[in-house]
Order: sequence, then structure tokens, then C-alpha cells
Amino acid sequence: MFRSTSPVAAADFTSIDHLGAVYHPTLVPGQAAPPAALVPGQAMTFELRAVMPTSEGLMRWAPRGGPALASWDFEVEND
Repeated sequence: MFRSTSPVAAADFTSIDHLGAVYHPTLVPGQAAPPAALVPGQAMTFELRAVMPTSEGLMRWAPRGGPALASWDFEVEND
């Protein structure tokens, strides 16, 4: 069985707000960097942070600046 790995780095993540502005989130202070690679079936957790206006947005993961392999939509709220 072939098991491919995918590189992981905080720099591989970007978020886009409802106006198309791109943000480059960084690791939350004190947060350890994620493992350098992810294998199929592996779970990992780490926290990223960016300052964005209140709105809808999209978080993308694009390893090594390639095409996005995953994306998550979200709403920024301030309540």
C-alpha cells in the first residue's frame, strides 16, 4: 500500500475575506509548530491567528504554495 505524505507549515495557510483581501495567519504565540509532514489518516492540531475585519472568510491550505488541497469557510464575529 502506497502512503504519500503532505508537507505542513504555517506559511501554507492563507485566509481570504469577503472582499478578496488575503491574510497570512501565524502560529498563536507559544504554539508549537506543526509536524513537518502529514500522512494519510494522521490527525494534527495547531492554532493559527490573523487579524481580520468582521465578515465571512475562507481558510485555505496549499502546501508549498501549490494548489489548495483543503479549504474551510468561516464567519469572523466580535461578540
